[in-house]
Amino acid sequence: MTKFFGTAMAVLLTLAACSKEQGNKAVIGENAKLTISVVGATTTRAAFESPDNQDKIVNEFIAYIFAGNNLEATIVSTDGAAAEEECTTAANRIYVVANANDFLASQTITTPASLETVLGSIHESTVATNWFNSTTDANVWASGFKTLSASDFVLNSTEDGYEGNVSVALSFVPAKINVEVDLSGLTDYTGLTTDGSLCLTDVAILNVVGGTKFFGTSLMPAGTDLVYYTGWPMTGFSVVPAPTPDVLPLMTNAYDGTTDKFHFYVFENEANIPAEFPTIITLVATWGTDADDTKATVFFPIQLTSADAGVYATSGSVTGVERGKNYKVKIALTGSAEYDKDKDRPGTTDPTLPVVRTNMTVEVEVSDWIPVEIEKEFEM
Repeated sequence: MTKFFGTAMAVLLTLAACSKEQGNKAVIGENAKLTISVVGATTTRAAFESPDNQDKIVNEFIAYIFAGNNLEATIVSTDGAAAEEECTTAANRIYVVANANDFLASQTITTPASLETVLGSIHESTVATNWFNSTTDANVWASGFKTLSASDFVLNSTEDGYEGNVSVALSFVPAKINVEVDLSGLTDYTGLTTDGSLCLTDVAILNVVGGTKFFGTSLMPAGTDLVYYTGWPMTGFSVVPAPTPDVLPLMTNAYDGTTDKFHFYVFENEANIPAEFPTIITLVATWGTDADDTKATVFFPIQLTSADAGVYATSGSVTGVERGKNYKVKIALTGSAEYDKDKDRPGTTDPTLPVVRTNMTVEVEVSDWIPVEIEKEFEM
């Protein structure tokens, strides 16, 4: 396994063209051997809340080498180590995808256009197995693109042929959301559902875009390819995509009082206003009693929009969900959790609507993982 350096990882491409042409200028169309390797050091998989760069691991990659619209070579590494394949010095475009070999093997890729339209699903087995398990988040998809020209090839003075070195920077395809729950300012919290007091039960993500492209200025699918999932049932809410999103268990975590930090990986979502179905982070709780006819599920949400999370951002900016960014969201509840039938119900019963917060604070930090930090407080 190979570790990403900084906010992006670079792969080193070595191109050796077997030719005895005179001069240093490469001759377009000469046979060449292309070797691609990951620049970096090996590392072990990291548990959640380890340093951000420790989930930046390449276990495998595929590089597609094109000359114009012709696929000249496909270089496959199954373990993140260097691999090589034959091509020609006419190669002018390189696409690299990390940690998605099995998925890409099922795709028909013959031209740059066919690669740029490949749509990955959040249901892919690699994603389900590795992205959302806090101890094995080391298979996150990443992609990168690079153009080549004749100037990238120079004559090797000690061996026959031309040789070139270029690097390809990889960016993460999903975004990462870290959620921290802070109850230090909340009094009278029992964690019981039997006394009517506020009891947190879950942390969930709503309006999760279900697919993504690996390349392009926008990674979001369009038309009928655009589907949403949710970590909590959205039936009865006011602003809901059609059809109503299916529940994706990977987008919710039970809150049991012993863990206060959670993480999720989601795909790009350009929505920046409630009517466009932005991605929403919410705490889920119960409050009230059946005897008083006040029992309800309540939510403490934050929408990843400029008008909501963007207001609380302590670094970076929020205008929807962007690929490769790390949204660090701290939600703090304040006041008293004690039940009082004459007191206004805390939170909201509809997390899809903008909320006027009096009992919750939020801090948001956005960076290029890339962090965006968000901290928000709800007062009871």
